[in-house]
Formats: sequence, structure tokens, C-alpha cells
Amino acid sequence: MAKGDKLMRRLFLLMLGTTMLLLAIASAAAAEPPMTTVGQTSPVNSGYCSFPVYRSDVFKLTTIAKPDGTLITHIDRILTFTANGKTLTSNDHFTRFVDPTRPYLIDISGHLIGVELPGQGPILLEVGHFIIDVRHPGSPIVEAGQHNTLDHDTATFCAFFAA
Repeated sequence: MAKGDKLMRRLFLLMLGTTMLLLAIASAAAAEPPMTTVGQTSPVNSGYCSFPVYRSDVFKLTTIAKPDGTLITHIDRILTFTANGKTLTSNDHFTRFVDPTRPYLIDISGHLIGVELPGQGPILLEVGHFIIDVRHPGSPIVEAGQHNTLDHDTATFCAFFAA
């Protein structure tokens, strides 16, 4: 399996898991005030490089369910990447929209990943807006902004952890 295919598969699995979590939250939150969930993930290989770079996060999800069933979830998280004794973090804020008539679409806007090196600027960005059909994760339906992970442009990020 090619590196890009592995990355898209991981992105698909991450977003599918997030969708399932959001649907579970929405069923409990229907016609109620926003529901907040906090948690953290265990380290997993990001798949961004030819060697393991582990990612984990601490997050807060705030979900509202609209009367038509639309779910709007705002995510605040600290994303941590580690490899070869080095660590970088990203302080992220983005929103995920789930249309009940098309729950297979991943619709995300905001600052999904922003890893910067002091004095050098960003080395990995996932910012803007994108929509992906989970049934065909290899090609975004909409892509606006800078999307290093979606576009497989992670060489600078990988070089930092390889050195």
C-alpha cells in the first residue's frame, strides 16, 4: 500500500471514528443544550513520514444538534507529535459539520493542524476548509486553504524528526 493510500486510510478511520462519536453525542444531545466532551487519545503513528512519527491529542468537543438533525461540533485540541526524541505541538481549533442527509461527508473548517518551528515558521499546516466523501477518501470534494497532510506535502515536517 502506497504512503498516500495509508495516510488517506488513517484519515478516513480517524474521521469515521469521530463521526461515530459525534452521532452518539448527538443522539443524547438532541433538543438539549450543547454537550461538551473532554478526553485524550493514545499515541498512534501519524503516517506522515516513512518512519513512525507518533501523534496524540488532548481535546474538548462542544456539540450542538440543530432541529433538522445537523450536528455542529467545535473541537479545541493540543496535538502532540513525537519521534526520535523530538516533540512538536499544535494548538488547534476547528469545526466539524454533519448533515444528517449526507453523514458520509467530512466537512471541516478551521485550524486543524499548525506545527511551527521557532524562527522558521510553519512546517505542517492543515488550515482552511475541506469536504471529503468517506466512501472515496482519496480525492477531496472541496479544498480551500493549505492542506499539507491531504496534499501529501510533509517533507519539511519529516525532515525535522529525521535529523
